[in-house]
Amino acid sequence: MKFDKIAVFCGSSATIDEKYNLPMETTGGLLAQNNSALVFGIGDEGLMGAVFRGARAKGGYVIGVTTQRLLDLQCKNIHEFDNNAEIVVVENLAVRKMKMIEDSDAILIGPGGWGTYDEYSEMAVQVQIGGVKRKPMIFLNFDGFWNPIKEHIGKMMDEGFINDFKNNFIEFIDTPEEIYPALEKLQEKINTFES
Repeated sequence: MKFDKIAVFCGSSATIDEKYNLPMETTGGLLAQNNSALVFGIGDEGLMGAVFRGARAKGGYVIGVTTQRLLDLQCKNIHEFDNNAEIVVVENLAVRKMKMIEDSDAILIGPGGWGTYDEYSEMAVQVQIGGVKRKPMIFLNFDGFWNPIKEHIGKMMDEGFINDFKNNFIEFIDTPEEIYPALEKLQEKINTFES
């Protein structure tokens, strides 16, 4: 299976615990090695910076989607946009989020804060209502970061708030090396569901 573009949502704060940097850099590198363009919210700090550095170190194609305000705030040190990268400036965060979701073949959710919560929730709701194509969404559960969300999704399933139809495109993995096997497994599940 081919995943030409993969969106990565994750934290951009400079205060994020450094233990997440290496797995996010590895994630960026794996995308490049598998010829998947990195689609991200563009930022040179935090985990956004880490996944960007990982992709660029392996010669990966990078598409940064952002607003002018965030470009000015978060990208002071990005000087590596050349023929192998592009910046797409949109009018607001809502458009940015949807463009990243719609333009990608799969979604990776790295550790993050409020923005990351908003992004994965938007994806889940849009799939539920048919607003976007069902595609794999994988939580990068590095160091168990997403364990509480995984448990909460289980609770929502158990108590009838969501069902397999609303959850069958989601997976949690613990290491970057699991990304592509999990993407293929989820895509096969989605293809079976849709056939």
